[in-house]
Amino acid sequence: MQLETAQLLLPDKKLSCVSIGNDKLIIEYLSRKRGGSNSKKVVIPRNLELSDELVTAIGLYYAEGNSSSFRRLSNISNIEPTLIKAAMTLFKELGITNEQLKARVKVYNKRLSDKKLIKFWSQKTGIPEQNFIRTSVTESKKTYTRNRPRPPLFGQLEIYFSSVIVKDIIDNLIEKVKVLSITDPGIRRAFLRALAAGEGSVIVLGGKLKEMRIASCDVIEQEFIRNLLRLEGIEPARARYKFYVAISGFNNFKRAAGIRLFDLHPKKSLSFWSGLRKLAVSSGLSERHNRSLNTSLLFAHTARQAI
Repeated sequence: MQLETAQLLLPDKKLSCVSIGNDKLIIEYLSRKRGGSNSKKVVIPRNLELSDELVTAIGLYYAEGNSSSFRRLSNISNIEPTLIKAAMTLFKELGITNEQLKARVKVYNKRLSDKKLIKFWSQKTGIPEQNFIRTSVTESKKTYTRNRPRPPLFGQLEIYFSSVIVKDIIDNLIEKVKVLSITDPGIRRAFLRALAAGEGSVIVLGGKLKEMRIASCDVIEQEFIRNLLRLEGIEPARARYKFYVAISGFNNFKRAAGIRLFDLHPKKSLSFWSGLRKLAVSSGLSERHNRSLNTSLLFAHTARQAI
């Protein structure tokens, strides 16, 4: 499915649009105030192909990005390099190169030098080391036990791009994909996998899968997530929680496995498949299903080792 990029801009904005060939546009917002300055010009593709990769990136941005209070700033952060790289597809498809992105490492209880932290994330993302701004360090006095793991050694990475035009395009892309996810199964599943990777969690007790959760503090967004899950035959728990949507029950777990709900996130994928396998064994599932779960578990383990 193709979308016209210019149609994703706010209709009440006065803008200048210049075509470059058949596939690119130069766009800027024009100031409506006398003596005011126009927005920064950006070069964007004329059309966007709504591929699975782009929908995944939009879903990750919806889950993990857009937290900045700056109106012009598009940003996303996570501790998993695989998710950061997947989310960067959004910027890439909008014609934004790695050299145009800014990045910052955020760590708790710093244990590595700035140089090592920046080198690690630069190698993982392809963003030049000179594009990294000063590392943010938060000293935590908490003790870390079995139930409270230590913060990741390399912290989390936040990537930025400053442009009110790009921000508007991304915001409208999210709304477009949310609408399409109701009717298009392919878009819905890619979007749900991104939500599970960014805001999902897998609860395992005694080695067995106990519950799945997708975090959200907004009642309207929770209902939207519930609707998407129901369209995939996954029935959320009736109980309403303030901070997340809960899913339990073996049949729901099997349907989540069918759409590979947690496969985008290496750690969560490994927890999900290993927990589901042990639950299946204890429930007396057939040997054929166990072989299938073993194959998926091996895949999840291999993906985790590749990070």
